[in-house]
Amino acid sequence: MRLTTLMSAPAVTVAPDAPLPEAARLMADTGVGCLPVVASDGHLLGVVTDRDLAVRRAAPGGDPPAEVAAVMSAPAVTVDADGTVDDAYRLFRRTGVRRLPVLRDGRPVGVLSVDDLLIDALRRFADLLAPVSGSVLREDGGRGFRSPAPSVPSPSAPVPGGPDSPVVGDVMGRALVAVGADAPFREVVDLLRRWRTGSVPVLAGDGRVVGVVSEADLLRAQDPRVTGDPPHLTARRLMTAPALTVRPGTALADAARLAVNRHLRRLPVVDAEDRLVGSVHRADLLAAVGRDAADLADRVRFALLAAVHPEAFSRLSVRADGGRVVLDGRLPPGLGAAEAARLVRTVPGVGAVDVTARPDAPAPGAAHGGER
Repeated sequence: MRLTTLMSAPAVTVAPDAPLPEAARLMADTGVGCLPVVASDGHLLGVVTDRDLAVRRAAPGGDPPAEVAAVMSAPAVTVDADGTVDDAYRLFRRTGVRRLPVLRDGRPVGVLSVDDLLIDALRRFADLLAPVSGSVLREDGGRGFRSPAPSVPSPSAPVPGGPDSPVVGDVMGRALVAVGADAPFREVVDLLRRWRTGSVPVLAGDGRVVGVVSEADLLRAQDPRVTGDPPHLTARRLMTAPALTVRPGTALADAARLAVNRHLRRLPVVDAEDRLVGSVHRADLLAAVGRDAADLADRVRFALLAAVHPEAFSRLSVRADGGRVVLDGRLPPGLGAAEAARLVRTVPGVGAVDVTARPDAPAPGAAHGGER
C-alpha cells in the first residue's frame, strides 16, 4: 500500500521566518498538529508541531522565541512519497516521532501520522477487537462519554471484569496527575512538561473531572484572537469540556475504539460520581485487547500487527495448534525469520514457533528455512 493513500494532503506548510502566533493560527484554522517548514523554493527545512508551539514556546526563562525557525525540529524525519507502509512503520518504530512529512523531490506533499496507520490497521483487523461488550459508548447529556449502566446479567452471560470480559480497571494506571480548575496557565504547561504527557484532566473542588487540557488547547490559548492574554488564563478557560472519560468497568474493546476514533492517546478513568481514579493509555488498551483474544492465532496476529504493520497480513498466514504456531506465506520486507520467531515467542501461550514463510523480496541465491 502506498503512503499517499493514507496521508493527509495537501501539506499545510509555513515559512521559517513566520511569527509563532501566525503558525499557531494556521494550525488552529486547519486542524493540523504538524507544519512542514519550507524554504522559498518549497524544499523542506524542518517541522514544527503543536507541542513545539504549545510547550517550547511557553518555556520559562528569557525572551520567548518569535519565529518558527527558533522552535522547529531540523533536520526532519521524512518518508518518500513513493515509499510504502513498510517504510513508514520502520521510521516510526526507530525514531519515536508521531508524524512524518511525505516528500516528493524534496518538497512536502502531505503528512502521515501514527494515527493514520493505526486507524487503517484497526479497520483491516477489526475482528481482533471482537467480540465487544453489550455496552456502547454514548454521549449522555453533555457529561461526556460513558458506558451505560450494566443490565442484570443472565446466568450464562460473562461476568463483568471476569476472564471473559476484560475491562479498563484491569490495565489502568492509578497515578493521578491532574490540575485544579483554577490552576494558572504556567502551572499547566509545567505539569505537561514535567510528566511528558500530552494532556491532563481538570478537576473541580470535589475531585470530579470537568474537562481536559491538551497540547492543542494550549496552542489555541496562544492565539490572541481567541483568548487574549494566555499567561492570565486558568485551566477552566483552557480546557476542552466535557471530558471524554471511561469507567473502570468499561470493556477494553469499547475504550480502545473510543481512543482510536477520537484520536486520544490517554483517557481519564472516573468512578460513578465522575471522580478521577486513574488513567489508561491507548497503547495499553490495544495491547490488552490483543492479549485477551480467545484464540492464540489472533493473539499472534495482533502482536505482529503492533510490531510490524497491517501489510504483513495480506501475505502472511498464521496457524496455531495447541501452543505451536506456524508462520507461512510471505514475510514483509525487513522482517527476517529469526526476528519473526522472537516476536511470536513473546505472546503468552506460545510454546514453539515454525517460520516457513519466505521474505517478500528474496535476494538472489538466498536460502530460506524454518526457525524454531
